[in-house]
Amino acid sequence: MDGACEINEVFLQEVKVPAENMIGEVNKGWTYAKFLLGHERLGAAHVGLMEARLQQIKEISNPNGSWQSTLGSPTFPR
Repeated sequence: MDGACEINEVFLQEVKVPAENMIGEVNKGWTYAKFLLGHERLGAAHVGLMEARLQQIKEISNPNGSWQSTLGSPTFPR
């Protein structure tokens, strides 16, 4: 958290997992981890929601398609 360490690595060697606890195929763990990390990041960022909000901001700031200043009387829906 203080920026002193950029990367943390953990190496597990000779790990034995009982067959009933194994998820997916043998030696595919990194493939599964990359998939989950990619989806975790997209979910945490709320990409779809942020795109919709950005569109709303664009429409509010530019309702007539012109870039005139609205500093004197901003109109925001409540």
